[in-house]
Amino acid sequence: MEQFDCTDCGNLDEYVGLKLERDEKGPCGGLKMYQPVLLQSLVDEFEIDPEARKWNSPAEAGTVMFKTDEDPPLNKADQTYLRKGVGKLMHIQGWSRPELSHRTRELAKHMNDGRESAIPAMHRLMEYAVQRPNRGWTLRPNKVWDGSKNFEFEIGGRSDTDHAKDPVTRRSVAGVRVSLNGAPVNARSAGQKFVTLSVSESEQGGMVVATQDMIYVKHVVESVGLKVKLPMLLECDNKGAVDLANNWSSGGRTRHVDCRQNWLRELKEDGIMIYKWIPGPENDPDMHTKNLGGPDLEKCAKVYFGKDEYN
Repeated sequence: MEQFDCTDCGNLDEYVGLKLERDEKGPCGGLKMYQPVLLQSLVDEFEIDPEARKWNSPAEAGTVMFKTDEDPPLNKADQTYLRKGVGKLMHIQGWSRPELSHRTRELAKHMNDGRESAIPAMHRLMEYAVQRPNRGWTLRPNKVWDGSKNFEFEIGGRSDTDHAKDPVTRRSVAGVRVSLNGAPVNARSAGQKFVTLSVSESEQGGMVVATQDMIYVKHVVESVGLKVKLPMLLECDNKGAVDLANNWSSGGRTRHVDCRQNWLRELKEDGIMIYKWIPGPENDPDMHTKNLGGPDLEKCAKVYFGKDEYN
């Protein structure tokens, strides 16, 4: 208010269809973002019945969606129908339901040249989503800013990949989660832009994406005159990728990725990043790289939703 000519209109309770619900419990409180109106539009526009079938996950565990010649292409009307539905799901997963991200990413591959199998897959994803209308992305930090410019915000990140996941392109899928003072502020499920020759190489690529996202959050915090605690911690469940990031040497088997390797290493030497290994079961971005079963999915999703009425 001291810097700009503006008016205080009170708490922000809604933003572009996004409902914001504040929780004053606990030392730091919390903020839940959910989209009940947009979820209801799936019921109305796509005739989704929340009671028809009960799902505990967005897709069948272990499945991979890809295009085959045996799967007939969609006609023009169904293609438009699919494009409209996937567009809504992309908005929902990006703002309030990150556990939908992996299946939504798979469906997005059918936006221009879809196959018939994509329609029932989209319907299942919608049914799963509308069966949890009050679930929302919750920001619950572990520290409260004291108003001082000397306060140091803590940024952390985790990365995971599924090597050569796409059976057609043989590209891997990377999953990333970035947190600010313990609250998840960024999530990503994305196919890598290159083919990797090993699991460690694909995991290294995921670490690069996670590091870029963490640096972006760092720049946002610093752009308003606040401080970030350094080094920032990035965790990965692949020891080979972590060792590569902590090792200057590159031989014949890693020379082709030395740019990524040296960039990660330079950030560590400059005191900006630190890389550590964590066990696979503790790595929550796993849900951004593969279709998990209900119990495994909920274990990962708690990072974003905490304990809610659906788990």
